[in-house]
Amino acid sequence: MPTTAPAENLQFAPAIRSRIRLLLVEDNLGDADLVQMLLREMDSNRFEIKHAVRLCDALHELENSSFDAVLLDLSLPDSYGMETVTRVRAIAPHLPTIVLTGSDDTSLALRSLREGVQEYVVKGQVTGRSLRRAIDYAIERQALSSALERTRAEQLLYKDQFLSQVSHEFRTPLTCVEQFSEILLGGLVGSVSGEQQEYLEIILRNARQLHHMIDDVLEVTRAEAGKLDVQPTCMDICDLIDEVL
Repeated sequence: MPTTAPAENLQFAPAIRSRIRLLLVEDNLGDADLVQMLLREMDSNRFEIKHAVRLCDALHELENSSFDAVLLDLSLPDSYGMETVTRVRAIAPHLPTIVLTGSDDTSLALRSLREGVQEYVVKGQVTGRSLRRAIDYAIERQALSSALERTRAEQLLYKDQFLSQVSHEFRTPLTCVEQFSEILLGGLVGSVSGEQQEYLEIILRNARQLHHMIDDVLEVTRAEAGKLDVQPTCMDICDLIDEVL
């Protein structure tokens, strides 16, 4: 059966590339020139920058080109505030996003981070070094997040495989217990006393209950994997209470 390494032993390869392709979404040409100048002063050959003035142009670029990160102003001619973040994340949910804005708003920064933004940078406080560090950190954090998502998906798959195998191994002896109990209760191999019948009914009832528990475990696994098929049915609540008691 496949196994996975403990989370503390996971190792992730560095995500930072020698050359980084950025999408700069900024309608203020002066701010856009300043950002490009700061990055080129830090390392003229490392950053390849594509500039978009409007959000619609940026979304077109994201759909048709590949980038390593996006520098995003929140105040654009055709979009403002969190709507800008939401629309970018909808097109490129796994692309590292750095909000680059003139608003030093803590609540807005927190909302941006909840939406999946990796960094929130205030224009008036930015330097070439801090901007480069923000880009590097954003790419690394996104790579780590993606790696953890893949690990979790693999663990769920292995868990599903394990439970399927174990449930199959349980079902075989349980089926035998149920069927032979029914044969004895039906008198097919001879009559049973009242006391024997009572014990056989207890065996059969508990075997069926264990069978249901196995089914429930598999249902939970399917629910975690997003594969649960819900089929509402009518039932007698009194029978359920009696069974629980």
